[in-house]
Amino acid sequence: METFAPTLAAVLSVYLAIAAGWLIARKGLFDESFPAMGTKVVVNLLYPCLMLRLVLGNEALHEPENLLLPPLLGFCTVSTIMVLAAFVARWRKLGDNALRRTFAFITGINNYGYVPIPLCMALFDLRTAGVLMVFNLGTELAVWLLGPLILSGRKFQASNLRALLNPVLIALGAGIFLNLLDATAHLPSVARHTLETTLKLLGDAAIPLALVLIGGTMHHLLRRLGFERDWAVMGWGIFLRQLLAPVMLLSLMWLLPATIELKRVLVLQAAMPCGVFSILMSVHYGGRPMTAVQLVLSTSFVGLLLTPMWLLVGMKLISLSS
Repeated sequence: METFAPTLAAVLSVYLAIAAGWLIARKGLFDESFPAMGTKVVVNLLYPCLMLRLVLGNEALHEPENLLLPPLLGFCTVSTIMVLAAFVARWRKLGDNALRRTFAFITGINNYGYVPIPLCMALFDLRTAGVLMVFNLGTELAVWLLGPLILSGRKFQASNLRALLNPVLIALGAGIFLNLLDATAHLPSVARHTLETTLKLLGDAAIPLALVLIGGTMHHLLRRLGFERDWAVMGWGIFLRQLLAPVMLLSLMWLLPATIELKRVLVLQAAMPCGVFSILMSVHYGGRPMTAVQLVLSTSFVGLLLTPMWLLVGMKLISLSS
């Protein structure tokens, strides 16, 4: 019970922040253009500041095992689940090719950033949050390298690499490099404290704003698209994302000789539903937005129960393996 209460509170606080965004959008306190503008602020300024804050000066990221294995696992786990989802979509004949491609991509992409980060800060520590950022480097590479190809059905082109030149990946790569050099330790005291305070001030605003934007975005999408129930799509999405993927990630956590920080990150990632940002990618790259909405809403709804359950199971396994 001592572990259950803070875990449930952390999960509910994230969902309540998303619900607040839904509510203020429903009340008309911001129009449909606001989520897009707000997302640009988060992606181009606040989220990179949060990444730098969590990475710079993080001693856990001086350990090679926390730099090499996490991004590899991030890329491989996402890619593997996409492949499994593509197989299931073809096997169960889930609609046409566009729907199957969307199903494979959306099911493969969990909510790897905006939800796990506040949970990580609430349940663990800054060392673990830094490793989470490095893990997400691999996930981001999978999202931007594979996502456009899967959703559009096109072959790889050199132009696809341009998507990797985004503020999030640049900030993360630069932060890891500067942390290895202990760059902030060589700054004058006033400059170092000013930098840390600024990054904290801006970075701490990233997650609350992002969660509110998620809620608002979901409201506007549903109002524009409506909601169609495809029980086969939602059922198989829940099975793959909320049952099979957690078992796979927790098995890796149990079997691999990983650090305690990486084990915690695998537990966090295992518990996550489909990522809301993937809905916007499905719109942009020619996927099926309604399929994306169905998967995100169904896995998020079930996640109210399964997310705290998987977190508790994972933390229990960590304690048994240590």
